[in-house]
Amino acid sequence: MVGAMIGTGQALAETGVESAEGALDKSPLYLRIREVLAEAIASGRLPKGALLLEGPVATLFASTRTPVRQAFALLEAAGQIRRFDGRGFLVGQGRGGPKRAVLTAEMLGLDEEVPALRKAPAWEAIYESLEREMVHLSVFGRHRINEVELARARGVGRQVARDALTRLEAL
Repeated sequence: MVGAMIGTGQALAETGVESAEGALDKSPLYLRIREVLAEAIASGRLPKGALLLEGPVATLFASTRTPVRQAFALLEAAGQIRRFDGRGFLVGQGRGGPKRAVLTAEMLGLDEEVPALRKAPAWEAIYESLEREMVHLSVFGRHRINEVELARARGVGRQVARDALTRLEAL
């Protein structure tokens, strides 16, 4: 019975579905940003004509502009926002001008209790096991580590391997 419960929790975590225990959503960041923005538009917390800019939205989500730009593209394709002649996007369709309002976390339905949507840096996923291996190998003397081979062995990108090794360098 316990094994079945553990397997179910692992399956939920792998699919990105939030379990009753509050497992983290593993969907891409831009999709989660799009979902939050779409829900805020549908509920009316973001009024029609509100001006959305990449920078302020990225700040609210503790993100870079790239996932926000991707989320805006999806919302534009769905007809929920439209490109503004100046810069940015306006909520809703039509010809009305922008409503310049300060975008707040409350408008998007984000409260302090909800964890940030930002993913942990990728190097953190391999750091602990890599550190453990390096400590064990240090007993046998000096070693050379090829970052390309490390990336291949761990199934990550070269930059992720480099970031993990940079943090291990002081160790």
